[in-house]
Amino acid sequence: MLHAPPRRRKFRRRARTEAHLNPDYHSVTGADLLAELQSSLGAAYAFDRELGGGGMARVFLAHERGLGRPVVIKILNPELAEGINAERFEREIKLAASLQQANIVPLLSAGRAARYAYYTMPFVEGRSLRDRLARDSVLPISEGVGLLRDVARALAYAHERGVVHRDIKPGNVLLSGGTAVVTDFGIAKALTAARGDGGLETLTQAGIGIGTPAYMAPEQAAGDPSTDHRADIYAFGCLAYEVLSGKPPFQGDAPHRLIAAHFAETPRPVTERRAELSPEIAALIAQCLEKDPRRRPQSAAEVLRSLDATSTSQPVTVRRRSPGLVAAGALAIVALVAGAAYVGFHGRATADAVPPEPLAFAAIPFRNVARDTALDYRADGIRDEILNGMSGLPGIQIVARNAARRYKNLDTLDDRVVARQLGARFLVTGTYRQDRGKIFVSAQLSDSMTRGELWSASFDRELTDFGSLPGEISKTIAATLRARYRGRFGEASRATRPVGTTNPAALEQYLIGQAQLRRRGPGVKLAVSSFEAAIKLDPRFARAHAALANALMFVPFFYGVPVEEVKPRVSIAAQQALSLDSTLADAHNAMAILYGSAGQWTKSFAESERAIALEPDNFEAHLTYGRNLIYVGRPADALEHFAKAKELEPVSALLSSWISYALYLSGRTDSAWKGIEQAMSLDSTLLSVINTGSLVAMATGHDDVARRLMAVALPVGIMSYKPYVLAKLGDTTAALRLISAMESNNPRPWFTDAQRATVRLAIGDSAGALTALEQSARSSGGLWEILISPAAPAYDPVRQMARFAVLLRQAGLDVQTFNALRSKQPR
Repeated sequence: MLHAPPRRRKFRRRARTEAHLNPDYHSVTGADLLAELQSSLGAAYAFDRELGGGGMARVFLAHERGLGRPVVIKILNPELAEGINAERFEREIKLAASLQQANIVPLLSAGRAARYAYYTMPFVEGRSLRDRLARDSVLPISEGVGLLRDVARALAYAHERGVVHRDIKPGNVLLSGGTAVVTDFGIAKALTAARGDGGLETLTQAGIGIGTPAYMAPEQAAGDPSTDHRADIYAFGCLAYEVLSGKPPFQGDAPHRLIAAHFAETPRPVTERRAELSPEIAALIAQCLEKDPRRRPQSAAEVLRSLDATSTSQPVTVRRRSPGLVAAGALAIVALVAGAAYVGFHGRATADAVPPEPLAFAAIPFRNVARDTALDYRADGIRDEILNGMSGLPGIQIVARNAARRYKNLDTLDDRVVARQLGARFLVTGTYRQDRGKIFVSAQLSDSMTRGELWSASFDRELTDFGSLPGEISKTIAATLRARYRGRFGEASRATRPVGTTNPAALEQYLIGQAQLRRRGPGVKLAVSSFEAAIKLDPRFARAHAALANALMFVPFFYGVPVEEVKPRVSIAAQQALSLDSTLADAHNAMAILYGSAGQWTKSFAESERAIALEPDNFEAHLTYGRNLIYVGRPADALEHFAKAKELEPVSALLSSWISYALYLSGRTDSAWKGIEQAMSLDSTLLSVINTGSLVAMATGHDDVARRLMAVALPVGIMSYKPYVLAKLGDTTAALRLISAMESNNPRPWFTDAQRATVRLAIGDSAGALTALEQSARSSGGLWEILISPAAPAYDPVRQMARFAVLLRQAGLDVQTFNALRSKQPR
């Protein structure tokens, strides 16, 4: 342990409150000081007003004339500035200004004005964390942890570059746009270094302490010359304690008493002040507040990993250290938080260091400058093909393919904010314009962590060269990243995936098909035709074959065509795709759906695993695996794959609806309802949201919501839960009317008998339900994806009946699994 008493006596001579520091400086009125500064710096800055300040500096808002931007100018307390080498101070400020990270307010410049030393930084719109705590006392846990993660990220970045803050406190954390940014990084180092040898000791002997007593590590308070970055980790622990409990770990008006507490007292467990705080968070805070720096987390990066892990539902191990031992960091276990709309940054490495994990990569659909909607598919297609080219690149994880579409055609974008919302580190944006047979494309790659633009270019090409452009952009981006990370994306694997065709007309039809498929409904058949046209133009276009296979699997659900009618075509298309390119995850995904439709679940899961192994960032592959796990009665396992899918698509109505359904089948109806509320807020017209939302709404007593969802008009040939829900809500007449409409429709939907069965289940007619299910099995070749999963409570009335067991076996399903699942659920 540290030997505190002698150090404490030394600190008493210098631990003064702000009012004691240079009374003349602090008694100068704002107007007088403002006039003096304006006279000295007026050529460069137009001063506005004084914002406040403390013992280290007084703070002014000014307008920088040269660049036309608002800046903050901090005028140092003369006692701090006394004796410093002005040139050395400015040089150190320039070094600190090299800290370019999203959670750090950068330093801009330094100099002298009249009799004062000063430094400048950008003006951040928002309030300080101190102001927020003064207003609200304590923050919601999720928000508090998010802000602490921002601060830890800033510390990790600075510490890796040898810069220690020395004064982490709420007043130095600013809140802007839902993000925390840390100010005054590098000032303490600049002050001490500018005094030459013994800089900090000189300040100490002068009675000036750098730091704030309520947040000061014992070794820093003692003036220990070996004080390092771990003092910031202690201050971070004090900050975290206050943010999450409403009060700092030690309180008092007298600075010397606060310092004594840091040396001698153990803070009360933070959970005594906030019982709902997780044990993992509490343990991390306690570890940061260890008196001996060797027992704290040894890096801010380790703190960050622990915070990231505590945002999940799995426990985190925070290991205690023996003196002298730097143990492994907290174990991060990623798990699903149902209904969560946001996934934090995946890339936490520094700008030039080799990242420890895949870097999250997203792209916004290119902005169609001419706003000609007929050309949207091309603007979208460039972006999609760039992502296809980057997919599978070692060290890169593609995220938020679908979620990024909501930013399409926005005239102004804050790349950093968008990247954060998408859970991405790297973001590609661009524009598309077409005129007189030529295309004009601009593209940019930015790094949201460093706020820097890594690459940008403009292209002026003939329309006939459209097909080669996305591949060219992908290769350039890959080369940029390889150069930046010194070959991380190694020679052992291909740089980017090839576009897949050199025929521009084939690519055109493929992109049209993808745009049509996204619209579902009538777009499904149009997409099939477009993919077939692409294949006709280029029979070796592997991705067109894979897209055709997947599109064909939608046909039975949107048009009522018998499943058996499309199976041969799906098989041929998928096998052709794999014969041309065995690494196509989409082709394996189509095979997974195909095998599932035949009740060949072992083969189905093997194909899903193959697809995920080839493309870990393939959203559809994880979604398919999760859905099939639900069909075989394993909703808990499905949630694991949905968790991964949510990392890739943080904001997806489709995924949210399936997560909610899995929670519903697991008996977690309250969580299921929260997920459905989110899904409905994203897209209440999506078929999956209508289907699962109505079931969850009824299960949670929200019949009015179920009725509202059922009011959405749906074609007769589309597979929905509407007949069952209407019957369950008491409108059996309307439910049977829908069944009759199906009977007379041409073609008669293949799922008609299954829907009749669910109506019978809803009204308590078990025998009629089983008869209809048996008819469905004969006409559709099995029970694959009948209207409601056999795991659903709707089947409870027939679950123990022998006739139902026979039907399950015909579909390749395990009777015991379903019975065991249902027996565990609350009634």
